[in-house]
Amino acid sequence: MISESLRQRRFGPDSDVVGRQVLLTGMPYAIVGVVDRSFIGSFIAAPIDLWMPIEISGKALSPNWKTDRADKSLSIIGRLKPGVTADQARGELQAIAGVLTRELASAQRLMSIDVLPGTLAAGEQRRLARVFLSLLLGLVALVLLVACANVGNLMLARVLGRRRELAVRVALGASRARLAWMLLTESALVAVAGGVVALVLSLRTSRVFASITPLPNLTLRLDLRPDVRVIGLAVLATLAAAAVLAIVGAFQAMRAETAPALKEDAASSIGGRSPARLRAALAAVQITVSLVLLIGAALFLRSARNAEAIELGFETRGVLATDLDGAGRSTPAANRRLFDEIVLRVSALQSVEAVALSTRAPLDSSTPVVRVNAREPITPATESTATTASMLVVSPKYFDVVKTPVVAGRVFSDRDDPERAPVVIVNETLAARLWPDGDAIGRRLWLDPSVSEVSDTSAQVIGVARNSKYLTLGEEKQGHIYLPFAQHPRPGMALLIRSSDLTDRLTNAVQGALRSVDPNVQGFFTRTLTEHVGVSMLPVRLAASLATIVAALALALAVVGLYSLVSYLVAERTHEIGLRMALGANAADVGRLVLGYGFKLALAGLSIGVPLALVSSRLLGSLLYVVSPTDPLVFAVMSATILIVAVLACYLPARRAMRLDPLTALRRS
Repeated sequence: MISESLRQRRFGPDSDVVGRQVLLTGMPYAIVGVVDRSFIGSFIAAPIDLWMPIEISGKALSPNWKTDRADKSLSIIGRLKPGVTADQARGELQAIAGVLTRELASAQRLMSIDVLPGTLAAGEQRRLARVFLSLLLGLVALVLLVACANVGNLMLARVLGRRRELAVRVALGASRARLAWMLLTESALVAVAGGVVALVLSLRTSRVFASITPLPNLTLRLDLRPDVRVIGLAVLATLAAAAVLAIVGAFQAMRAETAPALKEDAASSIGGRSPARLRAALAAVQITVSLVLLIGAALFLRSARNAEAIELGFETRGVLATDLDGAGRSTPAANRRLFDEIVLRVSALQSVEAVALSTRAPLDSSTPVVRVNAREPITPATESTATTASMLVVSPKYFDVVKTPVVAGRVFSDRDDPERAPVVIVNETLAARLWPDGDAIGRRLWLDPSVSEVSDTSAQVIGVARNSKYLTLGEEKQGHIYLPFAQHPRPGMALLIRSSDLTDRLTNAVQGALRSVDPNVQGFFTRTLTEHVGVSMLPVRLAASLATIVAALALALAVVGLYSLVSYLVAERTHEIGLRMALGANAADVGRLVLGYGFKLALAGLSIGVPLALVSSRLLGSLLYVVSPTDPLVFAVMSATILIVAVLACYLPARRAMRLDPLTALRRS
């Protein structure tokens, strides 16, 4: 069966494809159906294009996929019965695993079993995804708070501008509760209009963020179309915003004093001096939230820059990577012969400097982690004392291709074949951890039984490699082992090619060399090693981009709010400003008065924002690379930015106040 997306790409949207054949690694398969476009598979963000029955395609996994319990290439996926929790299912599966563990040989034992959501992200990846999405939701909520404070300030100014109208209504018999209801209705209309516009914009813009392309030939697709849950949340947010806006104006309307308002006394306002304090507080809130968002964005930007400068332990430039699938060979020896011939043919290409095989390209979150022991074989009785280490199976030229130095001993050679004693290369961290008091070269290391196909699971350490990054950019130093491909062949490998030419010309030449070895073998997910490593940097880059956009939006709203507030105050105090100038104040004094007011608001916002940012930024620690969540430089620069922006926002109202004609201003009552 194929997906609707694949049918459109390969055959056209209206093509009848049932019964037609497609070639997969040289084998013909008949299309029996097309899956509805709403189903993209069981992995979030990684759409599946085709499904094959395991009875037909199982041999592509391994020759003995039905009987070899040590083969861990398959996963089980299922749907829980109604009312059954993940903990209940986990308990039943662990009981089954316990029975199997006692019955199976050590090489076939189940290391662990768990029940996980049917998504692409699990474990640490899922935790980081949740942190990232929670952070994004928090950023949006803060922007909503800034918007509410901004509009609330404008609503309050509007209420104050209508004080005569409201006083007349009260004088004619309208109750203050009736005035509050009127303002609530107006606020609800504003909020509903904003909510409708937001939903329309979300429908338009969701397509922009629906796909992410971390690699040229890999696109992650996200279903970001608003559904009932999203619309429901938007409705709740709209109602909450309407309530906030209404409270701001209604509170003042219910305190209206009729006589001063009817006299239009400019020195008075609804609620005395409290409206001015409330408007100032709302402006300070906007500045506070803007500072928190700016600091978060700056931390992410520094983190993204630092991530690009992290010492990886290998060189990414000048390396092309492509994945190969040699499954279906009858024996491990057949796999070795296939890949040896591939390396030989690709090495002969022009501009190619070195070629190597590896179970994964460097820095891949799917790199397997196994148990190792430096004292005795790993058995059920000793596995608790074993050390964990990530693992790669590589060919002899691997260290030449990725340029990871071997600081002691030697690299693998063609002599390390199945007829020789098993060997292993460890990294500096594992060597120091297992043999802290001596040289690791020549020592014996026992491997997890699932790693080795022979009864003797020990291997001799022949080299110590420089530490690298193996699974994630932010990982702490961890143990790692390299095993020779000739002694531990795998059906699927990554082909790493160091070359001075990484253009399509090399890619096409590599594909031609693969076809010359076997027409059914081709490279897929071809990318440069720089692009491959860039996938690990995608979360921090995405976080930096989104945080910057959100912070810029919040800052723009705060600037508009502060400008509106100061402009309104200048207009409201025109008479006072004219009187000051008539009594001897010059334009500079008036300018300092207005700018000083805005500066004080900014300082008030900073006094709250800096401590709040110190607390909230600590939540970002797991998403940052080589930067402290309380980086003093970031806090200082962003605080200075807020002060400068606040002064600039007040500059135009201040200049307008400085140009007032005292006589004209004094005529206003």
